[in-house]
Amino acid sequence: MFKSLLTAAAAAVVLSGAALAQSPAATDGSTTIKAIVAPDGSVRAQATQQGVGPDGQATTETHTYQNDPDGTRVTHSQTQVDPATGSATTSSTSTTTPH
Repeated sequence: MFKSLLTAAAAAVVLSGAALAQSPAATDGSTTIKAIVAPDGSVRAQATQQGVGPDGQATTETHTYQNDPDGTRVTHSQTQVDPATGSATTSSTSTTTPH
């Protein structure tokens, strides 16, 4: 159990660093980090950052790390909303490594 808690803490730190390093310069924003350890030892951590870029687009970036008996999955998604049209564009990448 201690190993799972340590893994969750490490994942949260890595995700928060990734979220801050990859985000566009925002004029104001917020970052939320969540980490969960399930009874079976599975770990899930998520960092979400919201802000407004220099071009006025509202941006939401989410980095997710999940490690369970089936493998490890890392996902990054970004949604930008154009203030002029209100249209949203989302891009996402995911990597899975089986155990």
